[in-house]
Amino acid sequence: IYRWKMSSACKRADRVIAVSECTKRDIMRYFGTPEEKITVLYQGCDQQFRQVVTESHKAAIRNRYHLPDHFILYVGSIEQRKNLLLLAQALDRMEDKNISVIALGHRTSYAKRVKKFVAAAGLRRRFRMISGVAFSDLPVFYQMADVFVYPSRYEGFGIPMLEALCSGVAAIGCTGSCLEEAGGPSSLY
Repeated sequence: IYRWKMSSACKRADRVIAVSECTKRDIMRYFGTPEEKITVLYQGCDQQFRQVVTESHKAAIRNRYHLPDHFILYVGSIEQRKNLLLLAQALDRMEDKNISVIALGHRTSYAKRVKKFVAAAGLRRRFRMISGVAFSDLPVFYQMADVFVYPSRYEGFGIPMLEALCSGVAAIGCTGSCLEEAGGPSSLY
């Protein structure tokens, strides 16, 4: 029903707004919408990600969530297309055993697969998934992270990449969808 709704909307609309060139290509490919009918307007993120967080606020969040001193941050739902398992596998291969991963997001059944790998690899102490984090706490997590990693295979835009960069943390994303657009030339892919 969603495919039919989107196809119908694209046919009836005078103009279609896409959040990335990747989304524009998908709209053209899947719904046959002519290129000249589509305008790309990149998304932004909340201004709170540009506000520098105080050290006392960082300490409060670190204590509330029992965070390690150094960590790689992931923000996004924990579902298969977001590819969090790849980050767990990378952590397992890292020589520095003092680095942890903090993954923030809503869990789906895919989270069980990630947890199973984490347990089998002996990474429970170094890999945590946290759900239900308040939106107002997100900038603090970003600003405390050593790096942000977004291994998603497919996104419409990739707002977490933008949030990380606006928070002043280096970002790493996968190639193949729109993350290069969201992260720009200063990120790694």
